[in-house]
Amino acid sequence: MFWSDWGKIPRIERAWLDGRAREVIIDTELVWPNGIALDTEGQKLYWCDAKMDRIEMSSVDGSGRVVVSDKNLPHPFGFSLLGEFIYWTDWQDRNIQRAEKEDGSHRVVMVSHLDDLMGAKAVLTSPPSTTSPCSPSLSPCSHLCLLTP
Repeated sequence: MFWSDWGKIPRIERAWLDGRAREVIIDTELVWPNGIALDTEGQKLYWCDAKMDRIEMSSVDGSGRVVVSDKNLPHPFGFSLLGEFIYWTDWQDRNIQRAEKEDGSHRVVMVSHLDDLMGAKAVLTSPPSTTSPCSPSLSPCSHLCLLTP
């Protein structure tokens, strides 16, 4: 699991689903890391920072950090990723936008004039079928199954 914290020392952290192996992966040039999204296929982590006015990505271990977009981002807040696109809400512009996840190109305002805009999540309406070690037929767990490496 991954999470962001914008307290006294802003950072992005990760840990196994059972809470073990906690580690800080990004702790520089962050102020308000509001939204994060994980690209499991590409092994990339994306986030927006509303104070720095930018969207960034790195590998899931925090290496290879790059700015995806830092142009005309007055206050990005909610953040999501689906397929080849990143999606975000902007408090100041009161809209939902999307762009290509690799370089922020082909940016589009999808919906505008939204009051009290917070988060947004992009999801597949028909997720692909997968097999999980936590499925009832495979798991010996009686209550909660948490995958760990």
